Amino acid sequence: MCGIAGFLSPNYNQDDLCRLTRSISHRGPDAEGFYFKATDGIGLGHRRLSIIDLSEAANQPFYSSDRRYVMVFNGEIYNFRDLISKYDLKTRTSSDTEVIIELFARFGPNSITELNGMFALAIWDNDKKELFVFRDRFGVKPLFYFHEGNDFFFSSELKSLQQNFRNRLQIDEQSFGYFFHFGFIPCPQTVYKNVKKLEPGGYLHLKNGELNKLKFIQLSDFVKPQTVTNEEEAIREVEDLLIKSVKRQTIADVPLGVFLSGGTDSSLIAALTKKASGERIKTFSVGFKNSNFDELPYAKAVAQYLNTEHYEIHITDRQMLDHLYEIIDSYDEPYIISSGFPTFAISEFTRKHVTVALSGEGSDEMFMGYDFHLWARRMDQFPLKQFGGLVGAGLNMSNKPAYKQKARLFTNARKYSPQGHIFSQEQLYFSVDEIKEHFASGCGNILGQYEINLPTGRGLNAEEKQSWFDINVYLVDDLLTKIDRASMHYGLEARVPFLDNDLFSYVINMDSKFKLDEKGTGKALLKKVLHRHIPKEYFNRMKWGFAPPLSKWLKSDLRPIVDQYLDPAVVKKFGIVSNEFVQKTRKDYERNERYFNKVWLLVLMHIWLSRNG
Repeated sequence: MCGIAGFLSPNYNQDDLCRLTRSISHRGPDAEGFYFKATDGIGLGHRRLSIIDLSEAANQPFYSSDRRYVMVFNGEIYNFRDLISKYDLKTRTSSDTEVIIELFARFGPNSITELNGMFALAIWDNDKKELFVFRDRFGVKPLFYFHEGNDFFFSSELKSLQQNFRNRLQIDEQSFGYFFHFGFIPCPQTVYKNVKKLEPGGYLHLKNGELNKLKFIQLSDFVKPQTVTNEEEAIREVEDLLIKSVKRQTIADVPLGVFLSGGTDSSLIAALTKKASGERIKTFSVGFKNSNFDELPYAKAVAQYLNTEHYEIHITDRQMLDHLYEIIDSYDEPYIISSGFPTFAISEFTRKHVTVALSGEGSDEMFMGYDFHLWARRMDQFPLKQFGGLVGAGLNMSNKPAYKQKARLFTNARKYSPQGHIFSQEQLYFSVDEIKEHFASGCGNILGQYEINLPTGRGLNAEEKQSWFDINVYLVDDLLTKIDRASMHYGLEARVPFLDNDLFSYVINMDSKFKLDEKGTGKALLKKVLHRHIPKEYFNRMKWGFAPPLSKWLKSDLRPIVDQYLDPAVVKKFGIVSNEFVQKTRKDYERNERYFNKVWLLVLMHIWLSRNG
């Protein structure tokens, strides 16, 4: 796990490369390396967090054995030993880095499809004078790039480009519309018009100043015409694939642990990690003092059952809020950081004990663990499919806030992309209509809520379409973004065993009733796998999100910040949203705390504009 940066340009030098790379030094505290060739205008920079093969021989930039190719790489390849055996590779090191470049030297871009792992990487061909940049199929590792004329830059984080080329970056109002609707800016957009995120499974080819965007793999290609309908077979196969994934992802030459919330996903990962290692493992949990959101007792109970070496941290509101601006700045662009607070806290705490931590991201999206999926099913069935508009109007007439909240799901649900609409309104973010009416004109150009390309391998039902949106949008640009920035801020590598090539290929083709059952229980089959390892009674409680008591904070500790950044003078200065609507939103929140996310989005936007705009 590391940070990478670089450029292909005749206008910049090695000093620029050093500055670009050192902007992300927190991602790789163990070593740095540079490759610069002025005659080609190529610069590759690397910051290393040493995980596999700790020797200097594995430092980067890394050359192929024939010296034709040079590479910088961020991530981990979990099947690298299998690939050494499969292709009879003669290696000089025990690192996964060498396997990538030797496969590329032999097979070119097609070799990247062989990699099971998380990665962003750049490879320069010294003979043909061409650059390749890749991002893994699930988008676990980030990659930002800027291309204008003869200048091409890339980096693991947007801050490299912000800090070094700010005068060339153009803010994109449309991105604010996405932020208000989703809480994040979806790939490939960024907050700047001329900076993009490389899409998952995509790669860039740059030669003679010409940039081509290509795909080395499409997740939709793994969707088959037929689904797995034998439940016992599915339980055995999912368990076996998860065990194999965990075994692959526990390979490390440094101490390793598991994030443990006490919920389904993290508890299963902890149980399988213990099974894979055959040893007592380390687990880490975080909780909030004086809060109903504290899951520490549940995590502790699971840890005691598994007999782990358990560490926990109890944080106060003040401790989190003291780091507010540091956390906001770490994401570089507008991002709703609610669950980012505890993720930063647990990452900092965990890094004091281990260098690698396994996490549960990807499970809810693949196995349908959210209310989004249940509502997608309901809204596609009688009577809501036929009379949803009337039901919504009726609910909206109620005086009960919960009914009014659900009414929003039915408002214009057919007018826009239903998957984005359901996600947004379940989170109580701003609707497309609100954005078009009350925000700057550019914000409303969000193209029907960000349409996604659905697989054509078979017809998907409504909950499968919602899951596809969550895997390709929410997971990539919210959850994986959160865990990457928080963990790498402290030089901690976070691995996600649910995002395994083989596991995904199987789960995406399971009958949806194994995920969201007929009773509306999400992750139904996965829970049956879990109960093979930990008794069911440990999980008899409601599902909680990994989030702090933000609705309370906005009326207490955060109130001065709300007052400062939603002051009419500040709102009018930037002109992104009408002041009348901002003040109305504040009043709505004062009457009903359910609308806290809307206030928080407005606050975060104006903080970002004040610090960057």
